[in-house]
Amino acid sequence: MWPFIKKIQRPKAPKYDAQERELTVSVTNMADYVRVAEILPLDALSEFMNRYYELNVEEIHSREGCVDRFEGDRIFAFWGLFETEKHSAQLACEAAMAQIQAMKRFHVWAAEQGYPRPGIRIGINTGQMVVGNMGSNQRMGYSVMGKEVSIAHAVEEAAKKHGFKILVSESTAVKAQGVPFGEPVSVDFAGERLTAYPVCSKSIH
Repeated sequence: MWPFIKKIQRPKAPKYDAQERELTVSVTNMADYVRVAEILPLDALSEFMNRYYELNVEEIHSREGCVDRFEGDRIFAFWGLFETEKHSAQLACEAAMAQIQAMKRFHVWAAEQGYPRPGIRIGINTGQMVVGNMGSNQRMGYSVMGKEVSIAHAVEEAAKKHGFKILVSESTAVKAQGVPFGEPVSVDFAGERLTAYPVCSKSIH
């Protein structure tokens, strides 16, 4: 078990300790998931998705990230809960680039099984969010929420629109040292027009 995971494990008694922090959140989305779900039998779909989750989560955890939740094919993760040498924005970008590389291994495995080989898109945003134990006495989870999480979702959707594998908000780009970015694009969010930047590392092509 990764050391930081032990720090956020749920206590025996529910404790509502949500706090406001600057974090970086990423939303990973599988391209053509609907087609994949239509093509594969249910047992094969389960194997396919678990392998997909495993490879992506490994890259997130190995770069100090915390997986928030799975929503169908989407993976929500965040960085910045604990002090690290690198800023959360940089770690999230590095994890995203590693996820793209991991999907190449996934494609090799999928081809061997006769399964589809979809790509992924990742949207990343940095800002003030609420993080902590949330839920009820019957069921509780450690999660993040707030406007900035929704912006990460909008950035991921913009990545699809513009044809990028990794797209980050301006607030992430200015804090992700050493990460190469391309020309800015616009992101529509709740009537606002935001600026985002594609990651242009050769490793993701």
